Amino acid sequence: MWPLISIKKPNIIIAVVILLGFLLRFGYILTLENKTYWEDEADYLALAHHIVNGQGYTNTEGYPTAFRPVGYPMLLAALGLVGIKSLLAIRLFQVLLSTATIYLIFLQTAHVFNRKAGITAAVLAGIYPYFVFMPGTVLATTWFAFLLVSASYAFVLGCEGENTKLMLAGGALFGVAVLTQPSAIVLAAAATLWHAIYNRRRLFKASVKLLPFLIALCLILAPWTFRNTRDLDYAGIATNGGRNLWLGNNPQATSLTGSSVAMPVEMERRIDASFFEADKDQIYITEAGKFIRQNPWQFISLSLKKAVHFWSFAPSATTPGYIEQTNTVRWIGILSFGPILFLSLLAYFFASQGQRKNIALLLAYAAFFTALHAVFIAKVRLRLPIDHFLIMGAGFTMVYLFERIKSSKVAGLLRHRTW
Repeated sequence: MWPLISIKKPNIIIAVVILLGFLLRFGYILTLENKTYWEDEADYLALAHHIVNGQGYTNTEGYPTAFRPVGYPMLLAALGLVGIKSLLAIRLFQVLLSTATIYLIFLQTAHVFNRKAGITAAVLAGIYPYFVFMPGTVLATTWFAFLLVSASYAFVLGCEGENTKLMLAGGALFGVAVLTQPSAIVLAAAATLWHAIYNRRRLFKASVKLLPFLIALCLILAPWTFRNTRDLDYAGIATNGGRNLWLGNNPQATSLTGSSVAMPVEMERRIDASFFEADKDQIYITEAGKFIRQNPWQFISLSLKKAVHFWSFAPSATTPGYIEQTNTVRWIGILSFGPILFLSLLAYFFASQGQRKNIALLLAYAAFFTALHAVFIAKVRLRLPIDHFLIMGAGFTMVYLFERIKSSKVAGLLRHRTW
């Protein structure tokens, strides 16, 4: 089902690249202390512990919850059931996930462009500082990125042929990604719209091809949505959407505040007085909606600023506690991400007509994800999974420019010899 790569010299190169990526990540996690730093990490571990102990998906008080998306705690619970419980073991598993993602980036880039571009993209992903750091955190980012790249690769392959199994796989992987990070639903929407636009002349046939993808996506989401509707009276994936909407849209919010906003006393009292998560979430939605209606121009301005901040070159709230925020770290972020963003945008102009279609999908992911987070909260950490797709385009551009320079030099030498 997945394209196999024949044993040739490029295979030795990609094996070395993947090994290097693994060693960088493994070496980094060995430097970490046996503790977590963020509240999110403690919550994920506690939820996984409850699942393993037969308490179900419950909060610290023993009540059903959906405040944290279920995908990552379920992964941690599965790891716990097979004995992977310590922080070092979890981090090592995530190193393997991140390393596997490097290989997937190679496969998709090589498929869309060529092997040289695939190897170049894999090198970029292997040494990209953010990707080296993130497996050390007990956060959903590494798992989410693996799911997205896998889902996208399956979807692209499925769209090119009449392969129902690949379309089903793509839909199922996107479904698990949504359970891990609900914002992934806009990426599934971007993929669907991309397919429809590029097949608008035979839209009915394209729609039929999409059916397995959409069916698999819905089947993955349905049980969890049903559970939340039954137990929480909430027909959604996670009950933190309202909170994130309010964090991004309130009188104190800026493009940089993220989750660091003090709640008004009266609002905090109302939320504390509400027993049900769905009711708490609705309070957040109501307050955010009131701010947006009363300050429409400020909302637009703030959303635009958050969209820009989403693509900040320097680390924001990505690694506090794990990596000290020094000028060196800041410049590492600027010098690593800046060129990747620039080169990925150039890819669309350098690519052939057929290749542009696939680059358009990568850029659609970035555009849809940016639009969503611009309305809610925009942190560099939340953007990282999209960087995998930008690296694919950057890998192509680097190879393209190198070959153009090389061919120009050869042509110059030939002209000189002729003269």
